[in-house]
Amino acid sequence: MPRRLLVVLALLAPLALAACDASGPDPVGITGTWEGVIKDMNDASAEYPVTFRLTDTGTHVTGSGEYTLPAERVEFTVVNGSFFQSTATLELRFALPPFTGTVVATLTETDPGRLQGTFSGRGGGNGDLDIELVARRVS
Repeated sequence: MPRRLLVVLALLAPLALAACDASGPDPVGITGTWEGVIKDMNDASAEYPVTFRLTDTGTHVTGSGEYTLPAERVEFTVVNGSFFQSTATLELRFALPPFTGTVVATLTETDPGRLQGTFSGRGGGNGDLDIELVARRVS
């Protein structure tokens, strides 16, 4: 093996080991379980708990979730979603009665993770959204 190649390999070895270090921070993405609140846009004192279970594969996002209004629990599925340059845009499908909603939120913190934006749903489920990553894996 030529001496020059050995020198190059010796210089690159520490870089390869550093790239394999598993102790580094979690990758930035939105895969995981997120919990927080929707703040009712018609009643500043009302907040409704919400949970998202999201999976992103590059820029494509899928998932499901639910939020709880005073009289009912509302479940939804992410039917079309994207995550690009710290912005999540999700199209939601609600089962009963069938209708759609949206989420547009920005990743404002990455440790552990916080998404803030707007939520369009049913009843009081319209307003500001503030959710935090509670588990990196989807449960």
